[in-house]
Amino acid sequence: MKYHKINAPYKRWRKDLHDESMLPEGVKWNQFKTDEFSMQEFEYLFDNDWVWTEKLDGTNIRLYLERVNNIIELTIKGRTDEAIIPKDLNEWILTWFDTNHDAIDKAVSESMIIYGEGVGAKIQKGGLFGEQHFKMFDVLIGKTYLELHNVQQIAGAIGLDTVDCWYVGSMRDAIELVRKKPTSAFGDFIIEGLIGKPTINILDRQGQRIITKVKVKDFT
Repeated sequence: MKYHKINAPYKRWRKDLHDESMLPEGVKWNQFKTDEFSMQEFEYLFDNDWVWTEKLDGTNIRLYLERVNNIIELTIKGRTDEAIIPKDLNEWILTWFDTNHDAIDKAVSESMIIYGEGVGAKIQKGGLFGEQHFKMFDVLIGKTYLELHNVQQIAGAIGLDTVDCWYVGSMRDAIELVRKKPTSAFGDFIIEGLIGKPTINILDRQGQRIITKVKVKDFT
């Protein structure tokens, strides 16, 4: 169960889909077509309230917590099963698991996948986050993703940091916010962007989760 794709709000001008003669003056390849949403659900929900959290600049990590013979076991994976996890990050996660094992055993009554971002020195531009460590942003139990307040509740119980809610507002407002290049909640640097989910969990016709991202570099 690798983490699902997160679509941006709009389609892009792409060389494999468009002829150069179609490209408007002053527009570069891969820029947004702001008159064409990437999903019809985004257009419909554009001015509805979304819950927005900070998008972190790191590497995607999955932590599998499984109860086997009444013992909690940990499996660490990257975005894919073949992904190489940085050594220091792997050691940080193992240390966290050992240090908080009793709390984890008490809090985790059934198997779950914790999704998060490995951040820190030598991971993307993550040196601004300090030494390598893990911050969780989602939890999957069975086929259900938990709501943010439940994710934060679990994080607090098992000794992990998580992303916080920046605010609740429309996609239009989120785009205007990232254009101002706001400062991260984790240090004195500009955020990479925001992740938005409707205030209630919504699936599209294919049963995929409705979720989007607005990145500073796409709107500035």
